[in-house]
Amino acid sequence: MKDPLRNDVKKWINEARNAKLIVRLISGDHVETAKAVAFKSGILKQEDMRNNYSVLEADEFRALVGSIEQKYDDNEQLTYEIEKKDAFREIAKSLRVLAKATAHDKHLLVVGLRTLESGNGSLKHVTVTGEGINDLDALKASNVGLSMGTGCSAAKEEADIILT
Repeated sequence: MKDPLRNDVKKWINEARNAKLIVRLISGDHVETAKAVAFKSGILKQEDMRNNYSVLEADEFRALVGSIEQKYDDNEQLTYEIEKKDAFREIAKSLRVLAKATAHDKHLLVVGLRTLESGNGSLKHVTVTGEGINDLDALKASNVGLSMGTGCSAAKEEADIILT
């Protein structure tokens, strides 16, 4: 069985890279399958493989960064923090593929990325695509949630933009 990439995927991934955007693949697939898709789409380049953290399986990722801690701020607003922030920051620099990932892993990655600061002191902006009920937490935690028009109604309701 084969699920080919759409024709323009590699072109748009390269456009995103040229615009200094980082595209990551979060997949429930086996690591070799996820890597193959990432290479074919341009998300993962051969030079990325020099980094220890460019491709991780979710269980290793969780072991390295810990869990999400929920806290309430001074205004009684629920906030999230990553348990091992320094490790997360180091991994996030090079992570391109997260394989064998669950909905919790996707949420963990999004929450962690949102807490990182960019070079100008502002927080990172994170966009997530999702179409299933398992994507709800990640869509909610992102700055911009993109859902597929073919996705479940709950994902479309949680998304900021629905792709048709």
